[in-house]
Amino acid sequence: IATLSFPRSRLPGLPPPVYPPGQWLALEALLRLLPMAAAGLKLVFAARGLTDYVEIAAEGRAALGDLDAPSELALRVDWRIRHVLLDEFQDTSQPQYELLQALTRGWSPGDGRTLFLVGDPKQSIYRFRPADIALYERVKQHILGRGAKLLHISTSFRALADIQSVAN
Repeated sequence: IATLSFPRSRLPGLPPPVYPPGQWLALEALLRLLPMAAAGLKLVFAARGLTDYVEIAAEGRAALGDLDAPSELALRVDWRIRHVLLDEFQDTSQPQYELLQALTRGWSPGDGRTLFLVGDPKQSIYRFRPADIALYERVKQHILGRGAKLLHISTSFRALADIQSVAN
């Protein structure tokens, strides 16, 4: 692991660059506890017939298998899914993007299938969930490099021009 060395006098107010022993103990305890808590949450969901958004995305991703080893389900749905529209793409997290990759892994240019991503980085609001605006930018550059078209909408019907001007 490479480390950067800065004179502490040039960076006042920063915490020490290492964890004290007590913090390591707390971290190790959390690493043991969190998998058990996640398993317990799954049991509560099952007992109550409930789920949440994170669980749905995780289970969907797991059901499709690895990118290099698709599941039987992934192979069965691959030929059926012809078009995907993902709105609010600026609020996509890494796990959600991995699900999208799994759904479209067998696609190739010219096969008649379309991926339509809609997003506005100025409207990214879900960092807490954890949406990753950097992912939006990386994906945009990647797909543009593969011949995708970027369309800019110049007219909005959500607000008056004066309000948009102030917001922008």
